[in-house]
Amino acid sequence: MLAQGSVNLLRPVTSYKLLALGADGLTVGLVTAVYALVPLVAALALARRADRTRRLLRAAGAATVVLGTGGALLALADGVLLVVAGTMVLGVGHLLFTLAGQAAIARYSRDSELDLGFGWFTASYSLGQALGPLLGGALVGPAAGSAGDRLARVDLALWVGTGVALLALPLLTGWLSRTSWVLVSLVGAALALALPPLVLDRSLLAAACLAVGGLFLGLGQPLTMTLISTGVPTQWRSQALAVRLVGNRVGQVAVPLLAGLVAAPLGPAAAIWLSCALLGGSGAYLELAHRHR
Repeated sequence: MLAQGSVNLLRPVTSYKLLALGADGLTVGLVTAVYALVPLVAALALARRADRTRRLLRAAGAATVVLGTGGALLALADGVLLVVAGTMVLGVGHLLFTLAGQAAIARYSRDSELDLGFGWFTASYSLGQALGPLLGGALVGPAAGSAGDRLARVDLALWVGTGVALLALPLLTGWLSRTSWVLVSLVGAALALALPPLVLDRSLLAAACLAVGGLFLGLGQPLTMTLISTGVPTQWRSQALAVRLVGNRVGQVAVPLLAGLVAAPLGPAAAIWLSCALLGGSGAYLELAHRHR
């Protein structure tokens, strides 16, 4: 439902984005057709790949990331070519997700349960098809206002559509390990929080970036607690979690001081980017440590 809702929010709003960028009706039609072009060519090859894939859950998770990437490209697009690229990525992501979902039902359901499984699958897609355009229309709002204001509302709707797609990831209970999820939360937060200083003149877009960054940070917190708890003997868990809290408090003191030192000569944006660099550096350290185990 979330995947289909995201696609059916992003696709109509993409037309508004093209019109806001000065595209004519023919261009809008061609870009809309591009959405189906690559999946049309790749459908059978991807289906054969799905048949050979052992972990369809991982394939569905990867497809969700592709959907989110397509939505982000559409939101960031400042020209028609980037909208075309985002539309193509979105089409591929939707095809991948649909193939993975259908293949999972076909592979893991008993023959007597296939009607039920495909029925629920179709119902969830239908619900997403109904809710996505409604949400997109509510976010874009009326046509009144300046061109800049309309473009800001369109971009906000595209970011929301991206977020709706990524909300499906936590529901895909097992497609990545906890350590990989912590890495995703660190890198995702670093990238999302690095953007607001660059788009302060577009307050809705900056707010959306902050919301995405907060989502990633919130994702990492319980995961680190679980990793610590499962990484030590049971009788040491309270002490290990206490050490985690000490690390939090040290960071809450040291990072603002360091950010202040950087902000004084370089400006407040530098303090934000320093925090993003610390998040990204933590992710790099986590990946290196995981590889050397």
